[in-house]
Amino acid sequence: MGKVTASVHTDSYRGPVEKEITVTSDDPTNVVMALRIKANIVGSIEIFPQTYLAIPTPPNNEYATRILVRKEKSETGELKITDPTATVPWLIVKPRKVEKAEPPSGNLPAAEPGDYIVDITVSDESQIIQSGQQIRFKTGLTRETQTALPISIVYQQAITASPQTLVLFALDGAKETAGSFDVTVRNNLADTPVKTEVTPQSFSVKLEPTGPRRYKANVSWKWVGENPERLGWVTLLVAGESVRVPVRVRDKPFAKAPPGQAPGPGASPEGNPAAAPPAAPAPAPAAPANGTAQKPAPPSTP
Repeated sequence: MGKVTASVHTDSYRGPVEKEITVTSDDPTNVVMALRIKANIVGSIEIFPQTYLAIPTPPNNEYATRILVRKEKSETGELKITDPTATVPWLIVKPRKVEKAEPPSGNLPAAEPGDYIVDITVSDESQIIQSGQQIRFKTGLTRETQTALPISIVYQQAITASPQTLVLFALDGAKETAGSFDVTVRNNLADTPVKTEVTPQSFSVKLEPTGPRRYKANVSWKWVGENPERLGWVTLLVAGESVRVPVRVRDKPFAKAPPGQAPGPGASPEGNPAAAPPAAPAPAPAAPANGTAQKPAPPSTP
C-alpha cells in the first residue's frame, strides 16, 4: 500500500481543470500508472469577456483593451482592486470602480455597482515588442487575494495593404482599367503623411483618405506604347517603412472551374475575378532622404 501526494498550482486558472501525473512503481504488472486530477477552480472574481487578453484589438487595431471584473457570487467581502501592475513599464493598467449600473459596451456585459472596469493601454508604441506579458492586481478578497492575467502583444507593421495583390481586367481590347485596395497605418502614425510610388509609367495611383488611419489606393492602368507593361508595383511609404503591392493587368477572365473541381490558382470558387498573389516581392526600399537609394530592410517577422 502506498500514498501519492500531488498538488496543482491554480494561479490564473478558472473553471474545470484536468491534469495528469505519472506514477512509476516496482509492481511488475503495472509499472507505469497514469493518474488524472480533476478540479473545478472557483476564484474570487469573474472576468469578462475572457481571462486571456490580446492587443491590438479589432476593429480599429488599437493598442488598448478593457475587461470587466466582478466578485464571484460565493465570495464574501468587498471587491477592491488595488496595486495594478504589468510586467513591462509601457503597459498601463487603470482600474475604475462602477458606482451605478452601466449598459453593455463593446464586448463587455452590462456593469453592476461594485464591478470594476480595468483599462489596459500601451503608453509608448515605439517600445512594443511582440511578446507575452502579464498584468496583476490585488482584489481585497480572501479566496483569491491577487490575480494575474496573461496578455499577448502583437507588433503591427507601420503600414498594411489589403488585398496584398491587385488584379485589374482589361477585357475585349480595353486600353485602360482601374481598381483599388485598402491601406491602414499604425495607430501612432495617424498624422504621418503616406507617400506613394508606382512603376512602370503605364500605371498611376492616387491615395484617398477614407477614415482615421485609413486610405483607399486607386490604381489606374493605360495602354502606353506598342507593348505596354502589364505588371506594376505600388509602393507605400510611411515613417521610413514601406509595403509593396504588385498590380497585374489581365486581358482574359479567370477560367471557371468545372463542377466538383477545385478552382485553379487565381480563380475564386465561383470563377469570378480574384486577386491571386504572384511570388512574394522583395522588400521595398525606404523613402530616399537625400536622393540616394537606401538598402532594403529585411522583412519583419510577425
